[in-house]
Amino acid sequence: MSRTRRIAVLLLLALILAFSGSQGDQSELSMNNPPPLLLDSGLTTEEQANLKAIILFNHKVATPELFLPKNGWEWKISEYTVPGKDVSRLTITGQKTVTKNTERASYIEYLNLAQEVKKLGGRAYLDERINEVIDISAYFTKTQIIPLQWAITDNVVSFAAYKKNGPHPVFAGKDKINVQIATRNRDKAQTVLAVPVLLEEF
Repeated sequence: MSRTRRIAVLLLLALILAFSGSQGDQSELSMNNPPPLLLDSGLTTEEQANLKAIILFNHKVATPELFLPKNGWEWKISEYTVPGKDVSRLTITGQKTVTKNTERASYIEYLNLAQEVKKLGGRAYLDERINEVIDISAYFTKTQIIPLQWAITDNVVSFAAYKKNGPHPVFAGKDKINVQIATRNRDKAQTVLAVPVLLEEF
């Protein structure tokens, strides 16, 4: 495993382990105050972005299709039963391509979904990706989001941050985290914005 991948995986594991004990205040989830999104930031020339939602349950959920938004989302539902145990895990992934005109509405769809999933005992995550590297320092200056943790390698720059009155936070150590942003500029230039934290490898 490369040094870059090891650091990214360690950061991800630390945040996921911290999340398992998270007791964040649901009142901080605000549909009227979303974190600035990538296309809306004014820091990219890209006209489209790819959204991916990941929903995790440690139990069965009846008819999950009923709470999943439509409007261009493509959903895949996977159920896994732990061998030798009467335990089921449900993973739901959704993807959607957005433009600057549809980006914020799609984010609000995610916020609504995250609230419904939380009521059912699950967790919802979102990431947005563009094929361009943005200036992260300019992003934080413009958005007034506070960077709290970071990992920097030759290829990947990743920051975990907090936005007041933003989406439901997780805890990484003593820090509240509800936004993660990372860029890479080798092989394929890309920026990812994740709420509240990035689950998949970048």
